[in-house]
Amino acid sequence: MNERTRKILGTAFISSVTLALVFGCVEPVRDVGAEYAPDASTGTVGFVPPTEDASADGASALPSPDVQMCVATECPFPFDTCPKAGGATSYLCETNLLTDDANCGACGNACPTYPGLGLLERCVDGKCVVTCPAGAQDCNGIIDDGCESDSSRDLENCGGCGIVCPTLANGTRACTAGVCASECLPPKVWCGTECVNLDTTLRHCGACSNACPPKQAPRNMVQVCKDAECGHFECTPATADCNEDLTDGCEVVITNDVNNCGACGNRCAPGQRCIIRPDKGNVPVCSCDPHETFCGANTCANLLTDTNHCGACGNRCGGGAHTATSCQNGFCVTECAPGWGDCDGDITNGCETNLSLNPRHCGACGNRCAPDQPCINGVCVMVECESDAGVVTK
Repeated sequence: MNERTRKILGTAFISSVTLALVFGCVEPVRDVGAEYAPDASTGTVGFVPPTEDASADGASALPSPDVQMCVATECPFPFDTCPKAGGATSYLCETNLLTDDANCGACGNACPTYPGLGLLERCVDGKCVVTCPAGAQDCNGIIDDGCESDSSRDLENCGGCGIVCPTLANGTRACTAGVCASECLPPKVWCGTECVNLDTTLRHCGACSNACPPKQAPRNMVQVCKDAECGHFECTPATADCNEDLTDGCEVVITNDVNNCGACGNRCAPGQRCIIRPDKGNVPVCSCDPHETFCGANTCANLLTDTNHCGACGNRCGGGAHTATSCQNGFCVTECAPGWGDCDGDITNGCETNLSLNPRHCGACGNRCAPDQPCINGVCVMVECESDAGVVTK
């Protein structure tokens, strides 16, 4: 519902409550006491209006605009007001009996647990359904032994029930991280249970089990197998041999050298630093950009938009519960998250009011529902009047 619609409904609601107290019914207002319908695109709960007989072309018709609506005092399906543990405060009709694990299908009907079996029960469409936690599977269909299969390494159920890992040419089978081991293809070969490249593997250099003998490596270098031969060395990560003289090893640290930033000979412009930027692939780059400020610890920030460095380095935008913060032109801006409001006017305690359920602030701060009228999804619930007696007409 947009802001303009909410204001219109809020104004109409005040007049409607007055008329309802006198006549029992009011003019047509949005009916949220109709048939339940979840929104597949957003996952939120919603309702569709009841339909009249289908039209000739098969399309269902909406209710007549002349239908009179009255204030509801009972919960529409599938909502109910269920007691909370410890006597915690609850709102009218705040429990969805189709999805609440503690009140599945009815208040107090909690889905059971199975300690030690790795089983979970979740409320799906008002019924408790047995499920397995991530990485586990109930492949034998026997509830007594729970979710018995570890899909990350089960050879008979690798990544899913019934996915059997084949026996490879070397006679081995393997399931790693839910994926069966594949055949060992050239240039790799089998060395026992290992699939290796004999040209580059230090412990199988040129032939299986031909491990290179340890040798003292120059500074910032490690011994490697190269072209199936031992006796070679290469630079460790983040270093380089820029003078091409192995007697002093790999003498340059390319992660912070402005004359060799990320590679030998890559010079940074005057005023720039050589830093590793997480937002640019975690590689050494010359920074900061002209519109950025160096804020230390490999960080370049746009002080106009960065919520961690808003207006100045280290000035982090923060917010209370149910808030969303942003940095706009160097100033922190705090807004309420959808469905919540700062109805006490104190942003330091966040947006404390649930606009979806609170009948005193239904859909907007100060939009009060009638006594005993529930607020669902930010709308004061209305129902079709049972009779025409006392109906106010235009």
